[in-house]
Amino acid sequence: MRVAVTGWTGNIGSLLTKKLKRSGFDVIKVGRQPQADYQIDLSSASSDLEVAPYCDVLVLLAWYTDHPHFWMSPLNEVFVNTSIQLVTKFQTTNPNVRVVGAGSCAELYSKSQNKYELGHAKRRLRQLLENRCGIPTTWFQIFFAYGPGEPETKLLPIIKHNNDPSQLIKEPGAIRDFIHFDNIALTIEESVTDVRQGCFHLGSGYGYLIADLIQYKLSGKIPRAHPFSEHNKWADFKVANPTQCWPGRKNVDQILTWLRE
Repeated sequence: MRVAVTGWTGNIGSLLTKKLKRSGFDVIKVGRQPQADYQIDLSSASSDLEVAPYCDVLVLLAWYTDHPHFWMSPLNEVFVNTSIQLVTKFQTTNPNVRVVGAGSCAELYSKSQNKYELGHAKRRLRQLLENRCGIPTTWFQIFFAYGPGEPETKLLPIIKHNNDPSQLIKEPGAIRDFIHFDNIALTIEESVTDVRQGCFHLGSGYGYLIADLIQYKLSGKIPRAHPFSEHNKWADFKVANPTQCWPGRKNVDQILTWLRE
C-alpha cells in the first residue's frame, strides 16, 4: 500500500513516517523540502502543482504551527485552499484515494466564523473534503498534543521547564485532555488500513486540572485524572466525547512521566 504524507518533518509526521516504513508501507513524502518526493509549498497560495503520483491514502498533517500565532493567522485559510488543491491532484491520479486528516479540538469549542481562525479553518477543510470533493475521509479532532519538540511557550513545556509555572499560565483552574505525539502517530498508522470514515475525537479520554499538574511538577503530588462522568462539572472540560472517540490510546498517566523526565 502506498501512503502520501504531508508534514512528514513535524513532531507527529516524522514519527508516523518511521512507523509506516517499518510496517512495510511505500511512503511518499509531500512538501517543499528538497528531500520531498512530491514538491508543494502548502503555505503558498500560488503553488503550481504537477501531476500527483499514485497513492492509496493521503495523510494531511502539514499546517502552520508557529505558536501562538497559529490561532489567528491568514495562513490558516491558505492551508485550507492549498490542501484542497493537493487532494484534488491525488484524486485525479487515483479516484479512490482516501484522506486521513489531522484536525483540532479547536473545531469543537470555537464558535468563530473568521476564516483565519484555526478552529474554523480546520472545520472548513473537513467539510470541503466531505462535501465538495466527496472523498472518503477519516478525520481526527486531536486534543492537546504534547511531546518532544514542543515550543517552550506552550502549556505543558511551561510546566515542565519552569520553576514557577503558575506565574506564566492564564488558566490554572482549567481542565484539559492531553495525548502524546507517539500515540497520535500510532492511531494515524492504524487508520491507514482501518477504513472507518467520519470524524473522531483523539485524546486520552481523561482530563487533568492544570493546577494539579503544576503541583505535581513542583512537589510530586499525584494528580487525579477526571473521567467523562464529570463532564458537566467543569464548564471548560475539553475532553473527547466517548461516543466519538477512536478506540485505544488510553495511557492517561504518560503525561506524568513526561513532565518529570
